Amino acid sequence: MAFGNPTRKKTPLRAFVMLVALVLAAFSGAAIGLFFQNTEMFDDTIEEEVVTGDQPD
Repeated sequence: MAFGNPTRKKTPLRAFVMLVALVLAAFSGAAIGLFFQNTEMFDDTIEEEVVTGDQPD
């Protein structure tokens, strides 16, 4: 006596779809990261220093 249904098909793992999704997520994440790294919107450096007193020699 056989166990299980012999006519039941296995569901595919969709490995190719998961691989494509992983590659797209990696490239889009890298592109967004490079964009935010090159923007000056979050730059905390002081562009011009204001001297308010005499500096010692």
